[in-house]
Amino acid sequence: MYRPWTRITAGRRAILGALARLHPHPSTSEILKEARAAVPNLSRATLFRALRQLTIAGLLRPVLGPGGRTVYIHLQDGRHHHFLCLRCGRVQELATCPLCDAAVTIGEARVHGHFTELYGTCDACSSSRSD
Repeated sequence: MYRPWTRITAGRRAILGALARLHPHPSTSEILKEARAAVPNLSRATLFRALRQLTIAGLLRPVLGPGGRTVYIHLQDGRHHHFLCLRCGRVQELATCPLCDAAVTIGEARVHGHFTELYGTCDACSSSRSD
């Protein structure tokens, strides 16, 4: 069950600060390490609860990368687009999307946002491939 935060604790403040300071696609371990700089005894359970609540609120989106590593994407609006390299795990934001310029409808429903994930091999991994 989703319960919005009723108060901002030191741990939650540290997690929000970590998300603001880190690159746009941090992993759970990166967020925990950064947040523990402010609150050394921050538990993994507190981190996971906060990440779940932020995800339900629509502020984060977890993306599963290679090897089962989860990264979190900050969602500033209803449209977000990424390319995930399946070889190195790099997440790259895409500058354009054909759906962004179209008035998309499904039957009588009007689409207000979307999330696009493309998977493949990035330029660096493709050019370094020896086979």
